Amino acid sequence: PRLHMKWVATDWMTLRASLGKGYRTPHPLAEHHYLLATGRTLNLLEPTLEEAWNSGVSSTFYIPLANRTITLNAEYYYTDFISQTVVDYDSDPTKIIISPLNGQSFSHTVQVDASCDITDELNLLAAWRYNHVMCTYGGKLREKPLQSRYKGLLTVGWRPTLAIWQID
Repeated sequence: PRLHMKWVATDWMTLRASLGKGYRTPHPLAEHHYLLATGRTLNLLEPTLEEAWNSGVSSTFYIPLANRTITLNAEYYYTDFISQTVVDYDSDPTKIIISPLNGQSFSHTVQVDASCDITDELNLLAAWRYNHVMCTYGGKLREKPLQSRYKGLLTVGWRPTLAIWQID
C-alpha cells in the first residue's frame, strides 16, 4: 500500500509527500555473489521476506533567471525496516553471516539537486545526497558498512538541434 500527495502551491512551487509499505523477496547469493570469492565461511541462515515502511517529502521550485529556468529539488525520505536480510562481515573474521534482522534498521536520505538549460542544446545538472543508514549487527546498532554517506553529481548534457543523439 502506498499514498502519494501532490500540491501545486504556485506556478513556481510544487510540494509532494508519500507514505507506503514495501515488501521484497531477497536472493542473498545472487545479490552478494562476490562473497563466494572471499575465502571466508558463508553462513546463510533462512532469508525472510523483507518489509519496510517508507515516508518522505519533496519540493520543487522553478526559479526564472534571464530567459531560462532553474529547477531546484529538495527531498527527504525515511525508511524503517521491520524485517530485512542482513550481511554481517564483522562479527567473526572467518565468517560472513547472512541472517534475518535481529534489532533495528533504518535510513535517512536527503537530496538536493538543481538543473538548468544553459542554451537550447546544453543542460547542467548538479546534485548532492546524504545517506545515514544504520543496522543492527551482533546486537549492536551500527552504521551499515560499504554505504557512502555523501554523494555528489555534476553533469553537462548536450543535445544537438536534430535531437538524434544526446551526450552527457
